Amino acid sequence: MAGFYAQFINDGDLCFDIGANLGCRTKVFLGLGAKVVAVEPQDACMRVLRRAYTGVPRVSLVQAGVGAQEGEEEMLISSQWHEVSSFSREWINAVRQSGRQQHVRWERYQRVPMTTLDALIARHGRPAFIKIDVEGYEERVLRGLSRPVDALSFEYSPETPEAAFACIDRLDAIGQATFNVAVAEHLQLDRRDWMGADEMKRHLDGLIHALDKPGDVYARFSRTASAS
Repeated sequence: MAGFYAQFINDGDLCFDIGANLGCRTKVFLGLGAKVVAVEPQDACMRVLRRAYTGVPRVSLVQAGVGAQEGEEEMLISSQWHEVSSFSREWINAVRQSGRQQHVRWERYQRVPMTTLDALIARHGRPAFIKIDVEGYEERVLRGLSRPVDALSFEYSPETPEAAFACIDRLDAIGQATFNVAVAEHLQLDRRDWMGADEMKRHLDGLIHALDKPGDVYARFSRTASAS
């Protein structure tokens, strides 16, 4: 995992871990020498993160959701499967209907303070890399980003391809981006050459139809765009 993320993260970089959960990626980013802002809304997950990282100089913990604007949102919580708790009822309905998460129960709600990527950047600085894994809420997260960063990733779901396409369009509108994809948890980019937005959408559509598996889309911005 460290070898994969090393292509995006250098020693001393700042990274945002959006949807940090129990801190798996935070640990990897720290191992690469990065400073990490770990953002997680769930009480149970934040307790684990605080035990692990309170007082660690290179980690800032933020208990909040990330969306299109600041305020407050209602999150649907799965106490047994915390990694699939979500702000998106549309995503929950879609993965229920597909059968992929038919064993999961979202049995309670949690009111969560919301921030935005722009607000996090204003407070902590511009990150070199942002990891976004928020169970169907990715496009709302990206609405709160108005300027390019060097690179980022967002999770896609095969049940909601249109949401992934909207994320790609959003990133391309922020600043001409190129894209790649890693299917499931393989941590291997699918293409040697990075793609423009339209080619990425066609390629992702083909992957979803062929494999029917979730994964992560990676986006890079030009140095000129990300520095502007």
